[in-house]
Amino acid sequence: MPIISDKAMVLAAGRGTRMRELTNELPKPLIKVAGKSLIDSVIDKISDFGVKNVVVNLCYQGEKLKSHLEERSDVKFDFSWEDEALETGGGVKHALPLLEQRPMFVLNSDPLWTEEGEKPILTRMAEAWNPETMDVLLMFVAKEDTYGNDGTGDYYIENGKPRRRDYAVENSA
Repeated sequence: MPIISDKAMVLAAGRGTRMRELTNELPKPLIKVAGKSLIDSVIDKISDFGVKNVVVNLCYQGEKLKSHLEERSDVKFDFSWEDEALETGGGVKHALPLLEQRPMFVLNSDPLWTEEGEKPILTRMAEAWNPETMDVLLMFVAKEDTYGNDGTGDYYIENGKPRRRDYAVENSA
């Protein structure tokens, strides 16, 4: 299994406002699906791949998340605290002092995917990584292969490039 880094970052600082009923008392990454928290599902995939050092950014109800993760013994965690959630790029930039080694995987704390019958996604990404020609490598999953797909998705491809759907514009029409 190709290892491109011994570190990964998991983004977990957000509030999870679209799941407000569930996230008023619990940070979104701790919501359980099929008996396992969202973040544990992601950490399991990272650990199974062989990455044992994980940086997690924390903000909303960060202490609950930190306490939960510190119960794990298979992975070493460092925590990047944010006074206010800095979004994806800001969260990674803020955590750079803890992420000395690059390249690295950066994952959200809440995706669910299965890998039955195919090579694991992290393995495929590591095999595709070419440091001579790439600064970043993104993994997209076809929306028909996602759970809970409502048919629209957050991203779409236009002229061969990913674009983020602007729900505010769509809902104002």
